[in-house]
Amino acid sequence: MAIFSDSHRFYHADAEELAEGGLCTFIKSLTPFLEAQGVKLPGLRDDVSETGYVVWVGGVPSVIYDAGEIKRDVEGTAGGLTWALAMTRGFAIVDRLLESAGSPERLYAINGGNDLFALFLTPEMHRIISAQPDANPKEGPYKPTEEHPWFGQVHE
Repeated sequence: MAIFSDSHRFYHADAEELAEGGLCTFIKSLTPFLEAQGVKLPGLRDDVSETGYVVWVGGVPSVIYDAGEIKRDVEGTAGGLTWALAMTRGFAIVDRLLESAGSPERLYAINGGNDLFALFLTPEMHRIISAQPDANPKEGPYKPTEEHPWFGQVHE
């Protein structure tokens, strides 16, 4: 139902695009669902440079990644870090907006990288989905984390 209905719960969220300054565009694309949850979207602005990425939400900065994190990604000590941080910290921004509006919904990830998708669920819905006998944890929704190298995705 989340994918093939008009529920506005399922979105493509290419992590590369998010990391390259696309978080505000992504968040704005969520407007139908966010507004249905009582979120009044504040002003959004991306600030991307060679030293990092900051998203401004209603005049408040949220660091997506900084120069040190770029360096770790580029040097290979934490490959894919900026993409994963854009997902994790971007999804956290959306969750804060939902929480501020009093909504129980949260944003969960499916897959990663260029095949990343975002799915709105309540924690209870996530628990029910994950508990299904046919559910494959590697393919199911997960809460993104900042833990390298899997960032919350089940891999075993």
